[in-house]
Amino acid sequence: MAAMDIPLLAAVIPAYRYFKRMVLEKAFPRPEFRIDWISDISSTQLFFYKWAMLHCGTTMGKEIIDLSAKNSRYFHEAFNCEPTSKMYKRNTCDLWNTTRRDY
Repeated sequence: MAAMDIPLLAAVIPAYRYFKRMVLEKAFPRPEFRIDWISDISSTQLFFYKWAMLHCGTTMGKEIIDLSAKNSRYFHEAFNCEPTSKMYKRNTCDLWNTTRRDY
């Protein structure tokens, strides 16, 4: 992976935290919102679908999507990734490791 792609991998966590804080808490008073025609998808899942769509078709798109998802505990929780899942990584590389685990 090229060095210029590292910021794309690192960006998913602050982007997700911003999404949760600004969209869910401030723009929408409800703690969880759903889109009528895809009501079975949570807002967190929707975030990761949109994240993937941003990178689809780019040179390193698949790698960026897979690595950022595998290293995100938010992704694991949103999609209920079991330890046997291809998208589950036990020892994640948390570039934004802080004691404050909330968004």
